[in-house]
Amino acid sequence: NRLSDSCREMLKIAACFGSDFDKELVFVVLYKKGKENEGDTPLDLTDDSSIVDLEASVQQLERFRSSFDQDMEKLMACGLIEQANAGLMKFSHDRVWQAVIEADLAGSGVEAMHLKIGKLLFGLRNSPEHNREWIFFGAVDQLNRGSARLGVSNKVTLAKLNLRAAELAKNRSAFVPACGFLRSGIGLLEGTDKWGEHYDLCLELYSSAAEIEHCATNFEQCNKFVDEVNANARSVHDNFRAHLTRAQALSSQGKHQDSVECGLGILKLLGEEFPQKVNILHILGAITKAKRLLRGKSEEDLTSIPPMTDETKLCATKMMQHVANAMFFVKERSLLPLLYVRLLELSLVHGKNGYTAAAFASYAMMICKTSMDMDQAYKLGSLAWNMRDQADPNTVPTLNVIYYYFITHWKTPLRESLMLRGFEIGMEVGEMHHGLLCAGGYCGTYLQCGLPLKPIAEDLKNFLRLMQDYKQRGTYMIYTTYRQYILNLMGEAENPLVLTGDVMDEETFLKGATTANDEVAMWNFNHRYLSLAVWFGDMERALEYFDKTRKGALDVKSSFKHSEVSFLGGLIYFHMAKTTRKRAMMYKRKARSEMKYLEKWVKGGNLNCVDMLQLLQAEQLAGSKGAKEEDVRRAYDTAIQSSVRSGFLHLAALGNERAGRYFLSRGGGGEQDEQGWGSLYMTRAIDLYREWGAWGKVHAMEWQHEFLSSKPRSPSNEAKTLSTFQGRMRFSQRTVNQRERLSYDS
Repeated sequence: NRLSDSCREMLKIAACFGSDFDKELVFVVLYKKGKENEGDTPLDLTDDSSIVDLEASVQQLERFRSSFDQDMEKLMACGLIEQANAGLMKFSHDRVWQAVIEADLAGSGVEAMHLKIGKLLFGLRNSPEHNREWIFFGAVDQLNRGSARLGVSNKVTLAKLNLRAAELAKNRSAFVPACGFLRSGIGLLEGTDKWGEHYDLCLELYSSAAEIEHCATNFEQCNKFVDEVNANARSVHDNFRAHLTRAQALSSQGKHQDSVECGLGILKLLGEEFPQKVNILHILGAITKAKRLLRGKSEEDLTSIPPMTDETKLCATKMMQHVANAMFFVKERSLLPLLYVRLLELSLVHGKNGYTAAAFASYAMMICKTSMDMDQAYKLGSLAWNMRDQADPNTVPTLNVIYYYFITHWKTPLRESLMLRGFEIGMEVGEMHHGLLCAGGYCGTYLQCGLPLKPIAEDLKNFLRLMQDYKQRGTYMIYTTYRQYILNLMGEAENPLVLTGDVMDEETFLKGATTANDEVAMWNFNHRYLSLAVWFGDMERALEYFDKTRKGALDVKSSFKHSEVSFLGGLIYFHMAKTTRKRAMMYKRKARSEMKYLEKWVKGGNLNCVDMLQLLQAEQLAGSKGAKEEDVRRAYDTAIQSSVRSGFLHLAALGNERAGRYFLSRGGGGEQDEQGWGSLYMTRAIDLYREWGAWGKVHAMEWQHEFLSSKPRSPSNEAKTLSTFQGRMRFSQRTVNQRERLSYDS
């Protein structure tokens, strides 16, 4: 009662927005108070008829602002309100907020005030003096709070406003507010024959609600909205969005097999049937068809295809692309070539659409696996990438994964395959699954580039948190193994050869992956284990996990991971040939087999494999009888220098270590010092491992070779190492800029 009337009015208006409120919205309402509509007058949805002109002069506005700020300061001084986040205020306690409601807005008064404020703000929605979306969101929110006083006609109108507000919120990646608007819109139609009298509005509200609930990872609520659409939709086209959303939600939860089965069922309804059991004749027939479709077509022909107009074919294209994406994560993937060729056919025969770029990229990936014609694959993949601006934004993260993870490394430096933009777009448009796959792919490629470990350990920590927040269980399972692997290399695990530490527990992981039948997670686990065993010199264990990795589920052989696996296998076999006399010839044959795989990639134009191939050639020479030390040293130096030029810090370190071990096993040679070449190479190796950030490896080498821990670091060697690697630009400026603006907010 001791407060002035203006302060009491300010509290009353603020209370209508909740215990937290936007200071500027309160200012706008108080400034325009008295011009609001009364009662249940019709809500006008036209774009300009409700604009309220500013009658006050600039001086009047400034005087009101001054008075407003003074009242706000008085309320803060009294301890009734306080500063919250930037631009927001809050009541000092919920009891204060409730007291204002009970004192000034008791009974139906609060609903009447909400309605007045909502109509006033709605009238300002097109005023150039205010942020239109901000005013519009505030208006719809207040109208929703006062909707109990609206008639049926105005409730239907308000439901349409909620639909519009949800779309605006979704465009801003504000999925939680969008969910709220859509739930309110649906609630406004309760008590009416909504599906009979307002079919189109209901279909749009429920379909949109299912999509947004999926984006917000509210999977249970998403399924409820999908069920409502399926129970009332009048055709397969009407409930297609709901079916696609359900399939996508299943994938987001790691239920890829269920997602594939759901998608194939809908494709059958759309007239797209595929054989239940795929044999080699099906695949050869699909490849022949694809070649016939592409024969004689130039890039200009492929980019100037008329647009698709058949709604059924467009629905089939969308679902088929999703099924192909989901099938990549299941054990049985024999249907993939048929899906890729059919997607290509749909675009070439029935018209270009928002999924055409992804279809071209998917077929390019298939070429990499089936024919290894990398020139054609890279040409078609690059064409697809150049069409990304015409693509549906929801397909761009998928396009990023395919293009950067499976295609570009064939013809461009590996460091140019860092896919941050796909993560950003995915998070913006609500395609969390492939957006976060892009984030994980970025981290995996970063590791393959041999860049310093500490920054990616922090990035991956943030990405894993997002994967948890958005309930991307499958993706999270894959990349927990990556982060624990990095921490092991950095020396932040009790046992560097076991994937147990701050991030994961090995036994718990294996139990979860086995229960979920997650073949991809298991493949990545085995791959990480294989890499650790090689880095830390446990070749017996490395051989065991190499066999597991080779037999694993990930069979898209154009991934750079497979060249890395062949490289590690070659190292293991050459080592076993040196240390196991009885089976030496067998191991040498197996090592040469892995080398041939890398040679095939290099002949196909993949220069990123040259350094690994050269290091295996040095290992082969080192294990040959009668090989001269000078020739072996020259072979190792060639591999090391190639890694230096490519910027592969980890391979340069490994090359020095392997050379050092070779010469130490032969007594060092005595040319440089008492340890000879062995000491020199090992010292260089440990300097490079330090720069990489692999302190776990450094400590292991120092423990194994006492002279490395007792011998001071060579200033000349250190200077050479730093100038060679730290002065090299291993990120493109585009990637640097993208990384600097990354947001990890969920």
